[in-house]
Amino acid sequence: MDHGVVSGRRIGTKKDHLKFVETEGWELKRTARGKIGDHHRYRLYLPNGDVLTTKISHPPNKECYGIDLWTSILDDQLRVSEEAFWACVEHGRLPQRGPETIALDERALPSALVFQLAKAGVPAEEIAGMDRDRAVQRLSQLYSQPRD
Repeated sequence: MDHGVVSGRRIGTKKDHLKFVETEGWELKRTARGKIGDHHRYRLYLPNGDVLTTKISHPPNKECYGIDLWTSILDDQLRVSEEAFWACVEHGRLPQRGPETIALDERALPSALVFQLAKAGVPAEEIAGMDRDRAVQRLSQLYSQPRD
């Protein structure tokens, strides 16, 4: 069966799922040893900074997903409507994922720096008022202090 229809909804197959991620340009993830494993795991970096992940059981075939799993794949993993999914699979039209570029504020602190400052106990209000140089200086001070 190429596609199933449940309650008027067209249900995709593993093969459709694979075609979608390949068409949209998702990155195939590999293990630390360079292997793929029993599932093909893919990742897509969105313009807003979100990272989507999805997995497709091996081998990708024409077996339809169940309705609940299919809904979860579309909504939670791929974050697309059924219409956008089928337009991509059948016509190569990429889903709208937001602006192509993000204007970054040069004064914004890298998230890893914010995380380290917060982890070290620096109050959020203090971090919010820091520029990059001050944040690096503060973190250096914290790391150079002897531990209790």
